[in-house]
Amino acid sequence: MDLKQFKLINGDEVICEVLEYDSKDNSQMVVTKALKIVSLDDIDESMRYYTFKPWQLMNNNPSALHILNSHHILSQTIPSKVAMQYFDDVIKEMSNEDEPELYIPIQKILSLLNLQRILCISIFTPPKTTILFYTIN
Repeated sequence: MDLKQFKLINGDEVICEVLEYDSKDNSQMVVTKALKIVSLDDIDESMRYYTFKPWQLMNNNPSALHILNSHHILSQTIPSKVAMQYFDDVIKEMSNEDEPELYIPIQKILSLLNLQRILCISIFTPPKTTILFYTIN
């Protein structure tokens, strides 16, 4: 597996497996298992935490192929051993997840809950899916 960590011109840092590199005639690279590195600062504890998110939103399929324009890469490196281990754990976890039903028609939700009208729906997914309904009486 050819894992690379890229710093992109928009500031994103991505760890991914490179399947095909760019060439003199083609600036496109083919990558898979693309995860964006996200850092969170805890100022009170003077700590910085790192986590991974899917690089492209609503695409939790780790085997999805992505095209990366090599002109958008500022730098690249081989990820640290800790990052590679965490990367492997996240990819395994993502591979074991069932694909959630992302779209449920509103009429189906209304009939399941025996409601006539809904003012607002808020959906929160990690770690468990929670749906909040605000109804109109």
